[in-house]
Amino acid sequence: MQLIPSYIVDRLPLPVSQSSCTMPHRILPIPADSHPPKKKLKYQQPVKIKNNRHQAVAGKYGKENPAVEGSDITPLFGVISDSDSDKGAGSKQFQLEISNAASTSTTHSLDGLQLRRVKDMYFHPQISQKSTDQALEKALSTCRKNQSALKGILSFLDPSSTSYTTNQSSIFERFLFGSTPHVNSFASTTFSFPDIKDTQFLHIRGSPPPSPLSSYESLSIITSICLFSADVVSSLSSKLIELYTRHPYSDSLHLNHPLTFNEIDSLSRLSNTIADIICSISSSPRPSSPLNINIILDIPQIQYYLSGPTSHFHIPTISKTWLSLIDSRRASIERIFKRCIIREIHRRVPTEKLKLFGISYEITNTSSLNPLLPLLKSQINDFPYISIHPCIDTLKYADKSWKLFLESLPLPGLQPPDTLEELVFISYVYEILLPFLRTLDAEGTIDDMENTLILQIDNIVESKPYLKAKKFLEVYNKKLGIKKASLIGIYPSERIFYSKEGNYRSSLHKYDPGLDLSLDSQKVKPCEVLQKVYGVESMAAVKEAATGEGLV
Repeated sequence: MQLIPSYIVDRLPLPVSQSSCTMPHRILPIPADSHPPKKKLKYQQPVKIKNNRHQAVAGKYGKENPAVEGSDITPLFGVISDSDSDKGAGSKQFQLEISNAASTSTTHSLDGLQLRRVKDMYFHPQISQKSTDQALEKALSTCRKNQSALKGILSFLDPSSTSYTTNQSSIFERFLFGSTPHVNSFASTTFSFPDIKDTQFLHIRGSPPPSPLSSYESLSIITSICLFSADVVSSLSSKLIELYTRHPYSDSLHLNHPLTFNEIDSLSRLSNTIADIICSISSSPRPSSPLNINIILDIPQIQYYLSGPTSHFHIPTISKTWLSLIDSRRASIERIFKRCIIREIHRRVPTEKLKLFGISYEITNTSSLNPLLPLLKSQINDFPYISIHPCIDTLKYADKSWKLFLESLPLPGLQPPDTLEELVFISYVYEILLPFLRTLDAEGTIDDMENTLILQIDNIVESKPYLKAKKFLEVYNKKLGIKKASLIGIYPSERIFYSKEGNYRSSLHKYDPGLDLSLDSQKVKPCEVLQKVYGVESMAAVKEAATGEGLV
């Protein structure tokens, strides 16, 4: 049995799942008599780990730091926080702390649960325990409701209940939604397959449909990944203008960036979640027709045209370079994401076995806004103030589903778009609804309509389109007089939290910790940090695919 070093999050012990020693993605608890000391991984622009006493623990099991060789243990969380020893501009440091301790003592207040320096983020190991602290008990009540919703959804997907075990721990974040306090909770569950165990922290929206999964012939899973990070988009935009200033007569400029911390994290985390859900479905034999699963990658494109240096798009070199950068990035992320999903599914259940269980899947890319590309590029000088009416007419003419969707507006909480930005936003809602819109467009009676089941598996920040899509379906189900479409949201929590000086809610997209890392004075890449949470093989899949795209 092997052990990798453990890194403590503010002395807050976290649970881990058990498995045998054949797969590096697996997680094992630390023995009760071997609690490791607090260790720090300094993350730079650089990061550094102090590994001084873990050898005594590792020696008990045979090898020191076997993570590189295929470790049995992967810590569940990481926290990146600003270093107390930060000195001078350009030398800013971060601190990454990880924990995989097996148990914790009862804590009675939010103060005792908050992850150090991570604003409004908390962990609780036993949400079933009542608390005398009023604020904490209110949060725990939300956690219990989410756990109950998770159990209902997992039971619907796998009636045999053989592929998962729900745990008693949750992480949750508290924030103001307008002026109203709100809690997002993520319940812990462990998915178990013949060669792998994977622990996820999931937030659930929606409830199981009235009909069993066996009554469905198809299932749509829609997911997305933001390109780059907010900081990198801003940096690349400024860099492009600077490049043009230095080379004003160049026809094209080269602009690129390796995968960001946010992109790598999302690729691994969402691929693992999608694979866990699909393979858990295969645990229950289908009595009749097979289930066809369509995994839809909704990677943004025009959204990032609008995020560039639009005030300089009248300069052909700048607009050409920026649009080329976004088009290339989107295509690369689609290919990497697809390879990661296939790899993670195969690690759990080989494709041949899925087919034997009556499950088949395909991975497709969204293209609903593609009809706008020629129009937008021909009017690039007017960005972003392009008239919305030609855009709407173009989409209606290109696809009857767009016509049906746009002519159904307004609906509660969903208004017709007045600007290109608004049209781009409701395209997220449209992509979620598209499987249902296509059934509405099909010929036949209501009884002939196929029941539609849609899962959104995404980062929780993308749950706003889910809420609007749900409103749309409620209206249409009421019009039809029968529930013909069901929508479920499954949102895996980030497992690396960035405190951003403790003043902002953690977001790897909004607040980018950067790429310049060091470990014991040796430079390391984000994959080497993230593999401590997601496992060596999961990160290897991302790294291999990204290398093929030249993004490492």
